[in-house]
Amino acid sequence: MKRLPLPQSRKQRQIILSGKAIAYILPLLFFLFSCGKSEWNSRWRAQEITVDGKQQDWDGALVFADKEKIAVGLMNDRDDLFACLVVDDREVQASIMRRGLIVWFDATGKKDKTFGIHFPLSRFSLGPPMLPRSESEEPQKDLASMPTEMEILGPGKDDRQRLPLDKARGIDLNINRDNGVLIYEIRIPLRHGADRPYAIGANPGDKIGIGLETPEFDRKEMRERMRSGMGERPRGGMSGGRPGGGFGGGGRGGGMGRPGGPGGQRPELPESLKVWTKVQLAASPAQ
Repeated sequence: MKRLPLPQSRKQRQIILSGKAIAYILPLLFFLFSCGKSEWNSRWRAQEITVDGKQQDWDGALVFADKEKIAVGLMNDRDDLFACLVVDDREVQASIMRRGLIVWFDATGKKDKTFGIHFPLSRFSLGPPMLPRSESEEPQKDLASMPTEMEILGPGKDDRQRLPLDKARGIDLNINRDNGVLIYEIRIPLRHGADRPYAIGANPGDKIGIGLETPEFDRKEMRERMRSGMGERPRGGMSGGRPGGGFGGGGRGGGMGRPGGPGGQRPELPESLKVWTKVQLAASPAQ
């Protein structure tokens, strides 16, 4: 005689349902955690990329880094690495436009600052200083006065060379703002050559380290530049030796700059950006 299955208790049904839920949730959790891993993959460049500060060449190739509020795309071929940085967050945009941006490359896959591209340059490395503007002012105004120079950093800690953009052989750079989004593009040689003196020093298929950094302001140098740009004022009429028009507060800024408040408070500096990740370069068109 065939036995009929006994009715399941509520507890038994809960256990079965929990098991099914776990079977669905685990793959989802694995996907979410894998999206946050600190290693990115570069795609093989299958189409022409124009370094024009526009996003259309990167459709479907951008990966969003939620913590840093940026999206990054990476492609390489046998000769060059192409990278695109897309920034929607206004605070991060302000940090890049005011502090400048350094893209670091480490051919060993570590976090050594052996070779860097500094562009755009910090506003305080360009001569007389500019006070931070309120967040109601568009970063597009900063782009209108964008410097046409860049800096090559490394391999030594204090090694830096400033060049006009059109004199950096083998390197293409562009930055643009479209519909409220800041777009930064770069093409950098993988290997050195006679007409490519600046390069990462890597090959297709290698694993390299890449860092994105908005440099910290040297506040002492900032004050000195403000004195030289605005004229030295009598020290007797100033509290704490702070130059007239100096920035209030210390440490990391909390925003894009806010209008001066009671007591003559000055806008704070935008928060800095620091990202380091490993990048697996594509080895061939099949990847």
